[in-house]
Amino acid sequence: MIETTGDQVAVVSDRIVKRLETWIREEKLDSGRAPLSVFVGWAHYPEGARDARELARAADERLCEARSCALEAAA
Repeated sequence: MIETTGDQVAVVSDRIVKRLETWIREEKLDSGRAPLSVFVGWAHYPEGARDARELARAADERLCEARSCALEAAA
């Protein structure tokens, strides 16, 4: 969980993904048999959910969207 304003959630999420991807490349963690990928699902409270369960569900939906988009782009 990261505390930030609604406008900054996507920006912070993208920054985390980029840093992790850079670290993976620099440490050569993706040079094995299977490629390594980073996906992030995020949600913002209270704008995106009324309670913890809805917040987790919204974040999970974004995670699934990110994975689906990546798989479609790779195909």
